[in-house]
This record gives sequence, C-alpha cells and structure tokens, in this order.
Amino acid sequence: MTPPTLCYYKTAQELKLPVKLLPGIGGFSITLGSQFYCILRAIVPFNTLSNVQIVGNKFRMNALLTRRGFPRPKTTGATKQMYENNMLNLSNIDFPVVAKPTVGTDGGEGVNCNIKTEALLRQYLDKLYQNYDPVLIESFHDNLNSYRVLMFYGKVLAVAQRIPAFVIGDGIQSVSALIDLKNKHRAKDMPCSPDGLVMKNEDCQTKLREQGLSLDSILLKNETITVCYTCNLARGGTTKACNQLICKSNISLLQKASKVLGLDLIGFDVLCENIAVPLSQSKGIILEANSYPDITMHEYPSSGEPTHVSKIILRKLIYRHPISYCWHRLKSKLAFTQTKN
Repeated sequence: MTPPTLCYYKTAQELKLPVKLLPGIGGFSITLGSQFYCILRAIVPFNTLSNVQIVGNKFRMNALLTRRGFPRPKTTGATKQMYENNMLNLSNIDFPVVAKPTVGTDGGEGVNCNIKTEALLRQYLDKLYQNYDPVLIESFHDNLNSYRVLMFYGKVLAVAQRIPAFVIGDGIQSVSALIDLKNKHRAKDMPCSPDGLVMKNEDCQTKLREQGLSLDSILLKNETITVCYTCNLARGGTTKACNQLICKSNISLLQKASKVLGLDLIGFDVLCENIAVPLSQSKGIILEANSYPDITMHEYPSSGEPTHVSKIILRKLIYRHPISYCWHRLKSKLAFTQTKN
C-alpha cells in the first residue's frame, strides 16, 4: 500500500468499517449495503470523474480559475506541434518561468523552475516533449511560502506549510554527501513517505547554481541552504502544520474556487508571503488544485500538531449509509459474542 492508502486503511479499521484488502491492486474496499467503495493510493470516492479529469489537466484548470478572476500565475500552453512549427513565440515570454507537463506531475515530476532565458527554456522544452505533450509555461514566483490547504465539502480540514528540501553544512562534507546523509535518515525517520528523497536532478543543480554552489561545494558548519525549488514530499520536502493561521478571506476565496472546479475533496497549493494575510495583500496565487490530495502531510507533519483528516473524510461514508453501518456493527458484535461463548 502507498502511505495515503495505509492511512485510510488504518482509519477504516479504527472506525470499524467493513474493509477487505485488495492485494492485486494495493488497495482495499469498503462495502456498505449494496454499495462497494474502492480506495487506492489517495483516491477516495467523493469527486466526480468529469471534474477530476478537468482539474487533472493544469491548462484546463488554469482556464477555469483565471476566467473567474482567481489569482493565478501567467500561463501559456503549448503542444509539441506548435513548438516544432515555430508557432510558439518564446521571445514575448516574461522570464523567469516554470516549464512543466499539463498532466502527470505527481511529486513534482517533470517540473523545471526558475528558467531565466529563452535558450534555457528551449533546452528544457526539448527534453519535456520527449515524454509529455502538451507542456505548460507559467510565470515563476520565488521567495514565497508554499501551503497546502485541504478542503472537504467547502470546509478547511487542515493547512500545511510545505518546505523545500534543505541541508545543513558541517564544514567537511560536500553538498552531495550531505544530501546522501539526509536521504539515509529520511528513509528511516519518515516511514509515511519512504520514496520522498532529495533528488540531485536539474531542479537541484539550478537551485545550487543560483546560490553560487554546486554538488561538490563544502558548506560552512551550521550553514543551511535550500537544495531544490519544488517542495513536494516526494522530492525531499518537509511539512509544518499551521491549521490556525489561514485567514477568513483566504478560506472564502478557496471555497469559491472549489465550487468553480466542482470538487468536494480538494487540496489547493497556494503561494504567498503569509497564509494568515489575504492573498491580494500577500503576493498570493493559487498555484494548483489536487483532486486526489495526499493526506500524509497532515496526518504526519514534520512539525506541528497532526490532524486526523482521514477520519473526517471516511466518516462521510458512514453518514451516507448509517443503517448499513449500524447493521454491520451489530452483526460484528453478535458474531464476537457467539465466538466468546
């Protein structure tokens, strides 16, 4: 099971829901009455497929939010054919930018940040188009804090600040060695995210170059540097729970955005100076929306008070089928009593 699936599975057992493992797919089922629910990875049965498909395509999601006036990065979508036929005018783009696929960027895969020149952009696009089509080019917003806001039926369940991967120097080891050491401890200390290791990829090396460093650089003792732009757990990021910080204005804004996207369970990635201040006053933007949000960052934050969001989410199934759930609990108690006697 993936970490989110395991969270849901343990909670389903805690709630004494009728669960059955599905080892063939790495998930599990919940059967209430005649209704069969399957939970796999972070996929739970609360969003309609049509809306999921729209939100899963970043270009379509951007179009929906931008047309309704929500704060979004300036975005351009481009197919491989447009690029190869010189139909994409890159000289008019305001740098720096981010280049990434419109779909399939789980864990920050394929995302290239802080591209400052047309030559570099073409270099990244040549690589991206080998695996992805179309590609999104959007304005890069640096020196802002990244937050994940988890919403369920219009209510904020949890807020987490997402912190990009960093290393702390010891005056002896290189940045590359420090990353290896961090990954060793991370794999041991974060069982909820076993694959979330710091990558020595282009994102990492670009971030280091910006700081005048490389993988071979030796840091001063206790010198702390960020080693990538993306703050995904899957790329070595950490999280800090900050549920009480989000202001009412931002809650209202994200509630409206969730209605526009038509999702009942949604995770918004927000960039701003401070989530406690309205986005309009904090250089804020809605970067992305996730229709199958990872809950592990809220249940197992690196720091701060955890929120048992999976319990709130799965209770909704009980509210949908109260009689079936009560009947299941009654049968379980009767079976236990008979076995005991």
